[in-house]
Amino acid sequence: MLEEKATVVKVDAKHIWVEAESRSGCGQCSSNSCNTSVLAKLFNLKPNLMKLENHIEAKSGDQVLIAIPDQVLVKAALWIYLLPLIAMLTSTVLSNQFGANEAVQSIFGLMGLAIGFALVNIFTAHKQQFKPQILRQKKSTQFINLETRNKL
Repeated sequence: MLEEKATVVKVDAKHIWVEAESRSGCGQCSSNSCNTSVLAKLFNLKPNLMKLENHIEAKSGDQVLIAIPDQVLVKAALWIYLLPLIAMLTSTVLSNQFGANEAVQSIFGLMGLAIGFALVNIFTAHKQQFKPQILRQKKSTQFINLETRNKL
């Protein structure tokens, strides 16, 4: 399970918006001399803002631990990579079958790629399984398990 600490930045009646810091590709060390950290500084990574259901009664400024299960991560990666690729190849092959020249085939390939990305966005945007889940809320200096808190 992929876990990340996040800070609640906005709260309404049913939802919270949490902000998680983007890290460089590996994020395993604090070295400033590796190529990954240099590239991260060049692209000026910004915090990710996510809207989640507020079932823990979090308040603005609280820290939470969010997570995505590994199998969901694999499924999302398949959607993100395969569907646009299949759409691009299909549109290119179809344009070739209709006798289009290479320039038109390239344009159709790019259009298929864009359509594939749009389809991924449509299929995954409102599915709860692709959204991170809140595991724990941080109180004072350590994270408290939500199940334990609910028993108190």
